[in-house]
Amino acid sequence: MKSDCAGSIYFFKKLHRGYHTRPHRLVWNGRNIIYNSELEYLKSLTVLYVEDDELTREMFSEFLARLVGVLITAENGAEGLKAYREHCPDIVITDIQMPVMDGMTMIQEIRSLDTFKSVPIFVMTAFDQVDYLKRSIPFGVCEYVFKPLNPGKFTESLLTCSRRLLEEKKLRQAQDEVVISRDIYSDLFQFAPIAYFVFDIQGEIREANHSSGQLLGVERHLLVGKPFSSFAVNDEGKEVIAQHFESVLQREGMQKCDIRLTGSDGEVVFGQLQSVVVNPTKSEVMHILSSVVDGTAGEQLKKEIQGALEYAENIVETVREPLVVLNSDLKILTANHSFYATFKVTPEDTIGNFIYDVGNRQWDIPKLRMLVEEILPLETVINDYEVEHDFPGIGHKIILLNARQIFREKIGSHIILLAMEDITARKQIEAVLNENQERLQFFNDQLENRIAEEVGKNREKDILLLHQDKMSSIGQLAAGVAHEINNPMAFIASNLVTLKSYVESLSQFHRFFQDLLEKNGTVQELVVLEEATRKLDIAFILDDIAPLIAESSEGATRVKQIVHDLKGFARTDDSSFELTDLNDCVRSTVNIVRNEIKYVAELDLQLGDIPQINCSSNQLSQVIINLLVNAAHSISNHGSITVITRQVDDTVVLSVRDTGRGMTEDVRKRIFEPFFTTKGVGKGTGLGLSISYSIIKKHGGEILVESEPGTGTTFTVTLPIHDRRTA
Repeated sequence: MKSDCAGSIYFFKKLHRGYHTRPHRLVWNGRNIIYNSELEYLKSLTVLYVEDDELTREMFSEFLARLVGVLITAENGAEGLKAYREHCPDIVITDIQMPVMDGMTMIQEIRSLDTFKSVPIFVMTAFDQVDYLKRSIPFGVCEYVFKPLNPGKFTESLLTCSRRLLEEKKLRQAQDEVVISRDIYSDLFQFAPIAYFVFDIQGEIREANHSSGQLLGVERHLLVGKPFSSFAVNDEGKEVIAQHFESVLQREGMQKCDIRLTGSDGEVVFGQLQSVVVNPTKSEVMHILSSVVDGTAGEQLKKEIQGALEYAENIVETVREPLVVLNSDLKILTANHSFYATFKVTPEDTIGNFIYDVGNRQWDIPKLRMLVEEILPLETVINDYEVEHDFPGIGHKIILLNARQIFREKIGSHIILLAMEDITARKQIEAVLNENQERLQFFNDQLENRIAEEVGKNREKDILLLHQDKMSSIGQLAAGVAHEINNPMAFIASNLVTLKSYVESLSQFHRFFQDLLEKNGTVQELVVLEEATRKLDIAFILDDIAPLIAESSEGATRVKQIVHDLKGFARTDDSSFELTDLNDCVRSTVNIVRNEIKYVAELDLQLGDIPQINCSSNQLSQVIINLLVNAAHSISNHGSITVITRQVDDTVVLSVRDTGRGMTEDVRKRIFEPFFTTKGVGKGTGLGLSISYSIIKKHGGEILVESEPGTGTTFTVTLPIHDRRTA
């Protein structure tokens, strides 16, 4: 098989037979013990093989492909150098004598690129090429392989080379880790939030981090060379530091002591000095590595806590009701005298114990556990939390608890204030009062209901009496007006009849006179008659006078009908029931209110064939008037009002539908309430629909309303055909 040009790559994924299935040691040709890990690492390497003899290159390539991961072949030194530049192989195997560029020249070029001579180079040669071998020594040739090849020995050489490469790889990784660790620890030292110092054995500062400078209020580079004891507050503090360093040098392990230093602005810094000797090698000088933990805030906080504790204890003792203070572990920090007296316990049995364990666990109450373990973690303030419990020493009690959870941010914890109030007696009194209150409320409710019923009845009677009085007055007025109108209308109607007969006689005389002149008159007389007839417009008068008289008669008849209807309406105090045609009520009512409607709406009467009903026609007329007038008032622009009558089973139904503005749900619910109106001040009493509702109910019927804003309103009145009056 002929190889491709330089740079051809053979990828062999399958391991050499027998090396990958057995995890234990293997014997290679009975000479050496080989580990799978070494073979595996060899399988990960890239090898460049340069050979000009095609047969040798093919055979040896097949052998190498079983051992290495990636095999690159080249025919001469020039191609080999090019392949090296492109692929950076881990191992180079090359012949010496080759055309274009020999092996020695290629090795020299590779070493010029490989400054550290880290790439192993195997030279394949014959015994008569000793001069070449001598020339290759300065270039760091790893191994000389003599032809013909010994596969076992060559494999051993490759494994030895791979071991060295593996060790170098591990060494480089270790060196990198050391560098990284050194950088990390250097950063930790320099930027740690704790002050770190490096001292010599005399206690002078050799190195300090940023926190050290901040602690002492001095630039860190100015600290170098200064005795650490010079920052002590007084001579006693300097002696403490000197004894500490002496102890560090004489003993093993870390040594600690509390110190006080002069910090920035002359403030005293409380701290703990911790030191250890850095074990030196023969070439190094002994040093002391120390840290100073700033305890100034802690010292100040300790004083504040002590003061706050004393203050809190004084407050607790002044509280009259039982009071305990718990820590975050629910242990009692303090309690007042009232707590001990109320629950019959002693301070010795209380302080430092769990709240549940106090008094032989008499405080192990489920509701108390819920309060402090579940409710308080979510709400920091709890008021009036009631707990009922049988206490062995003091009996059944009802306790009212007020709890406060107070967070102490500086020390990262919290306390719980638990105030208690015995409300057992108060609860007993409240129970009696509640029982009496319920009985009193019951009697009051009954009394109010009876009063409301009586007031409602009286109010309804007053409304009806007021309405009847008002309608009686209106009726009397209407009757008077009708009477006054009726008398002259009788004369007008009678005179119109007489006038009609007179006009007919004059018309006949005019025709007779005209015929006579035409037959016997002279031409001059005819001309005079014709001229007079033309000037006086006698022909038009004779044609128009008859329609005028007819229209006047019709108007007089309508006035007469209105007067008749007014007379019927005038009898408002007449509430007697009689068989009445509801359609007649509608027609007579329309005549009365037509003037109220004609300017705002078209009136459409759809009166069905209905039977007579037993009712008060006067009262129903009042209902119809109210419905029609309200419909007209609800229409802003020109609309329509439709009145429909029909029979449904044993009832007669009257519907009044308008295309007005409609009403909201809130208005619709109150529309039948007395004195409720949506009209402006002075434009409505709010009694019309309320009275209409009462009238329909007394007739044994019902009145319903359907309405939505912007779509109009429909009132539906249902009346029984047979008498079903209510009292």
